[in-house]
Amino acid sequence: MVDHGAMDPETPLPERIRRHLAAATGASVEVTGVAPLGGGACQDNYEVDAAIGGERARFVLRSDAATSRAEREARR
Repeated sequence: MVDHGAMDPETPLPERIRRHLAAATGASVEVTGVAPLGGGACQDNYEVDAAIGGERARFVLRSDAATSRAEREARR
């Protein structure tokens, strides 16, 4: 696995997504939008708009939540 900086938490999310897509596709990538989606009890979900090799793409990024469900429930 190549470390291309996509997992560095200090790097802004759009840049991490861009790096990952570029490494995975070998194409030029421009991330044009990242917006959080609601409703994820145990995941963080984002709508992502990008141009991959000049072609527009829209998809949903799903990732483990930064905090556990138990931690979120304890704060209520």
